[in-house]
Amino acid sequence: MKDVTESVSKKIVVMALLVVAVIILSVFSFSENAEESEPIIKPVHVITVYEEEEPMGLDYFGMIEPAVQKQLSFKMPGKLSSLSVAEGDVVSTGQTLASIENADLQRAVEAAGNNMESAKSAYDFASDNYEKLQQLQQAGGVSVQELDQARLDRDSRKTTYENARIDYDNRKTMVGDSVIRADFNGVVAKVFYERGEMVPAAYPVILLHSPDNIIRVGISQQDIQSIDQNTKVYVTISGHQYQASVNNISPLPDPATRTYAVELEINEHVSQMMPLGSMVNVSFLTGAKKAIYIPLSIIANDGRDFVYLVDQDQRAEKRIIELGQVKNTEVQVFGLQDGDRVISEGFRNINDGEQVKVKE
Repeated sequence: MKDVTESVSKKIVVMALLVVAVIILSVFSFSENAEESEPIIKPVHVITVYEEEEPMGLDYFGMIEPAVQKQLSFKMPGKLSSLSVAEGDVVSTGQTLASIENADLQRAVEAAGNNMESAKSAYDFASDNYEKLQQLQQAGGVSVQELDQARLDRDSRKTTYENARIDYDNRKTMVGDSVIRADFNGVVAKVFYERGEMVPAAYPVILLHSPDNIIRVGISQQDIQSIDQNTKVYVTISGHQYQASVNNISPLPDPATRTYAVELEINEHVSQMMPLGSMVNVSFLTGAKKAIYIPLSIIANDGRDFVYLVDQDQRAEKRIIELGQVKNTEVQVFGLQDGDRVISEGFRNINDGEQVKVKE
């Protein structure tokens, strides 16, 4: 009986120990699960984005051209007898540049001058005679018919003299037209004929341009409405930016390109440094708009561009964005608002809605 009692006691003790062990294991298991269920708060850095004034502009290419350019020619054909300039020469207003043979013209001018002087002498004689006859007729010394005849003779001589003077002036003009003179201070860009060659009338002999240059830009019909003479313009030449001004806007489009020619004027010293015919970048500032820029490095992509924001509950919020103009290492974005806090570091290890801690 005693053995049975001892056996039962041992079983009770074992059962008690097992119960205690189970309780202890349950407590430890509950503690571990409780620890695992606590949220993990991930540290992040943020930047606050703000809208900034972004200039609005129109970008075009322009071509360097001389401010004034003119083709000089003779009004009559002839043999080129003198040529006193070469390409690259600097000339001044009124300087003789070239001439054609005009010996026959000079002789014709001389003959026309003699004819004019003779006609003038005859007219002066007839005019004096008429005045004398007027006085005699008033005194009754000559008849009315004689006075009328003297008046007709005077008027005829006057017409002859006026025609002779016109002929003389025309021939003098022709002699002047046989010489090409510079009508502005400039540089000889091109000489088309050599001395001794026959030159047709109205054909260019010398191309002359001014020493200062302009920039000519062809503007589309849509954009020309945004440009006037008060528009700010910047020109980029060989990596350097210069301010220019609108000098002239053509009221009519080019028939071939359907663009409107806009002439830009820049500092004279700068203009002389620019090679003719070269292309430059031109920016017309037409206004301003507000824009938000963020670093390219904080943008993620899962098929669409997005960033993470930190909301008021300190949780990560995924925000889909659209990209605009790139400026150095930043890009204009659409989809953010002024004052948004965007995660700049730590965003690659978080998910939408997770708790985060902003580190200073």
